[in-house]
Amino acid sequence: MQSIERVSQAMSSGFIMAGSTIMLPFANDPQISPLGMLLGIAQAHIDGLASALTTLEPETRENIIATVPQQLRAIIERTQG
Repeated sequence: MQSIERVSQAMSSGFIMAGSTIMLPFANDPQISPLGMLLGIAQAHIDGLASALTTLEPETRENIIATVPQQLRAIIERTQG
């Protein structure tokens, strides 16, 4: 689990730095709403997760997919409370 956390933290940091550069033009575009930007970011994360999951064995992939709703709820609760 330590290796998963380490890779996750490194990727998160990289995405934040790259995301700022990528998103700046969109932040200044009046045709793109803040909600549209947030939903676009969420969709990119979902696409990345799905792509990563395709590399796993079916049983492992299904186990992870089954836990996603609970993980999302826990993350949301942790960040809001």
